[in-house]
Amino acid sequence: MDSESAPARRPRRIVSSSVREILNYFGKCPVCGYPARASTIAVTFDDGDARSLVVGTCGRPCGWNAPVEVTLMTPDGDEGAQAVVEAVGDEDRAGG
Repeated sequence: MDSESAPARRPRRIVSSSVREILNYFGKCPVCGYPARASTIAVTFDDGDARSLVVGTCGRPCGWNAPVEVTLMTPDGDEGAQAVVEAVGDEDRAGG
């Protein structure tokens, strides 16, 4: 398919966004080994599409930050910890 036959897409705009720290996150910076922090970044676009991403940041000023897997301080079997992560995700999807 060439570019002339492709339908034109208008740029999407972000209508809302939020950043929420994951307080029970446990991870290390892959650059310097110092403990890292993590936050969920959620955005909603004007077409109704909503996306979220968990981003880790080094606790020291080495400058590292990147998408990360959620690693909680509490065991995987801890339903309370999982409920916290799910509740944050639910709030992000609801725009709250």
